[in-house]
This record gives sequence, C-alpha cells and structure tokens, in this order.
Amino acid sequence: MLEKLDRGLPPRSDETLIQKLQLSLQPPPERIVDIGCGAGHHSLVLAEAFPAAAIVGVDPYRPALEQALSERDETDARRVGFIPGTIEALPFEDESTDLIWCFDMLCHTEEPVIALMECYRILQPGGTLMLSTAVTTACMDEPTWTAVSSAGLHRISMNQQEIASAIQALGFTVIFEENYRSEFLEAIEADDPGRVSKDFIRMARLQRNSAHWQSELGLDEIRPLQALLAYNVAILSGKLDYYCWQLMKQVS
Repeated sequence: MLEKLDRGLPPRSDETLIQKLQLSLQPPPERIVDIGCGAGHHSLVLAEAFPAAAIVGVDPYRPALEQALSERDETDARRVGFIPGTIEALPFEDESTDLIWCFDMLCHTEEPVIALMECYRILQPGGTLMLSTAVTTACMDEPTWTAVSSAGLHRISMNQQEIASAIQALGFTVIFEENYRSEFLEAIEADDPGRVSKDFIRMARLQRNSAHWQSELGLDEIRPLQALLAYNVAILSGKLDYYCWQLMKQVS
C-alpha cells in the first residue's frame, strides 16, 4: 500500500506554470515583471523560456536582490534586471507590461485588492497575470496560523474567496484557475530528496528542545526558521492549499 503512494502521481512544479505560459501566450511577451522575485530564480527561468523578452524582478528585500544580481550571468545582464519595490506600489508606468509573474507574494500583503489593482494598472490590455499563492483551508488551526503568520503572512490575502472576488471586481478574465495543493513542494522533494520532508523532523527537534535551540541559535534566528518550517508543514498537511490563476486584462 505504502509503495503505491511512493510511486503516486507525478507532481507538477512551479516551472510547469511557465511551460503553460509558453504554450498559451502567442505572440510571446516582450516585457515581463517578476513580483517578489527574491534571489531571481523564476526571473532567470522566465528569461530562458522567453529569450526575446526584457525581464525585471521586483522585491522589497535588498539582500535577495543583491544575491540575484550576483548570480545573474553576463549574458542575461542586458535584458534581466532587479530593482527594489513592493506589489502595492509597483515602480512601472501604466500599461507597460505584457506578463506579470507573481509567485508566493500576494500572501505577504495586507492589501490584496490594492496589490491586484497595481498588477492590473501596469498590464497592457490583453496582458497576462500569472498569480500563484497559498490560501488557508478549513483544516487551518490557530496554533498553526500563529506559527506561519510570523513569516509576514496575512489572513485576508490568503482567503481564496477574497482573492477570487477581487479578481472578478477588477475585471480580469480568468484563463484558468487550479489548486495545486502540495505539488510544488512534492516536486522539490522529488528533485532533491529530503529537502522538504526533513522539515517535519526539524519541527519536531525545535519543539522537543526549544530552550537548547534558542540558546544556540537565538530567538532572532529561531522565529523565521520556525515560521518557514511551519509553512511547509502546513502545505504538506493540508492546512494550506496553493491556488494558481492565469488572468488576462480585458481589451477595451
């Protein structure tokens, strides 16, 4: 029985979404914005998928941007850039973007409607927003929420119905909406065994001897670590789902 689960259904990865875009966006986008780019992984994958596009990664966390710039190849420097900015106040002109990639970012804003309005503002008519974000499920409990929320998550931005209502109110056309649940983490685990599954053991060790780890690592290190581990465990245990929308700004 367990062996059947081990074989299971192959999980889709975050890069599956980029492959969907490659197939569906014709002509290919010329200008791409990666909101919440972090260290630039998705920006560079998008650059490979759309070799004629100019790409700008945006993130409020400057150390991540510095890492992205340091890891960018010389060949990418001419068309892949990284700048500071937030989803609530994007540093771009109206209707200046063909494609927005927003992966795991919306859950960090206290103003999801304003964030989606900003995405709508910078998209040209007919442009695409690929939005992927964790949402709470009926299984979410208060102790788990307390643990994950310290990672800068906001409940209103993780309510699937609130997001869907905002999408409809702004006038986006929904190309597809799908719940990937835990597949992205499963894909990471399949590619790098132990990278995700070890989080359960790490959480157990932190809880079993919290005084020791606080003494060794310090609270400033422990709190974000606990939040990250709790976030992954919540996805794998069904307390968080992962919804993805491909949205199009309507042509007037």
